[in-house]
Amino acid sequence: ISIFTGGTFNRTLTPATSTDDYDFSIYGPNVDCSNLGAPIRCSDAGTSGTTGLNNSAGDFTETVTGDGFLQTMNVNSGDTYIIVVDEWSSNSGSGYTMSFGGTAILDCNVLPVELSEFEASYVPHEDVIDLYWATESERDNDYFIVEKSIDGVHYEPINLVKGVGNSTMETKYYSIDNEPFVGVNYYRLKQVDISGNSEYSEVRTVNILNDFYDMISIFPNPTLGISDVIFNSYNNSEAVLKVFNNLGEQIHEEIIKCVAGGNRFTLDLRNSSDGIYSVTISTNDKTYTSKLIKN
Repeated sequence: ISIFTGGTFNRTLTPATSTDDYDFSIYGPNVDCSNLGAPIRCSDAGTSGTTGLNNSAGDFTETVTGDGFLQTMNVNSGDTYIIVVDEWSSNSGSGYTMSFGGTAILDCNVLPVELSEFEASYVPHEDVIDLYWATESERDNDYFIVEKSIDGVHYEPINLVKGVGNSTMETKYYSIDNEPFVGVNYYRLKQVDISGNSEYSEVRTVNILNDFYDMISIFPNPTLGISDVIFNSYNNSEAVLKVFNNLGEQIHEEIIKCVAGGNRFTLDLRNSSDGIYSVTISTNDKTYTSKLIKN
């Protein structure tokens, strides 16, 4: 729930069948499902019938011996809270109604689409950009338009993806840009419902480097033993670094955690003999190779 105007907040849950036992917890303010923290109200009362918050209750939490009611909350405009309701016995209840009271006013605008993920990534060996997103829920969702920009200001539609319409489960979508260009590519989603109303997602960017910049760099080179290895990765992943001597024998191998974009790694060859070495870094997308002289 979202609070439109702050004040006192009460809530009442009334089972359709009076002998059903429902419990509840309230989390917030301003948390998400991946990091709820401890509940600010929690009733585990063993009593059946109506439960909730009211002005006469004085406790914040209660065990099975509680009466099912907890203290009124004071809330602020813009706060959000997550209410979790469960049954004492799984699948035994026949449903319930929930009502709200107090001086606070709820923001009752229902979002047509709850977008939980939107990502864009470059696939070098195919020279395309994969775009994928997911929704947690949908209401009257007609379609998505994938829009692209070369300057982050002016966008053009490149693909239309039909929505599932209505859903309370996660739905995943995929699209592709077959014509990315060297430089920064900007993408956003335009979601359109069946009434023609629309809203935009956040913008995602993919920077495609040309051959001059998309390479491995080692500095200093020649080196006395310690050098920085700089390379590019097109996504968050792992890379394999290998070092070979002038006979082609592998003398070192290491797994490197990469982030999308530029990466820097310190290579230590102080215990190796002077000579010419070959350094390779293999990401999920490509392999970079460079010579390194130690003297």
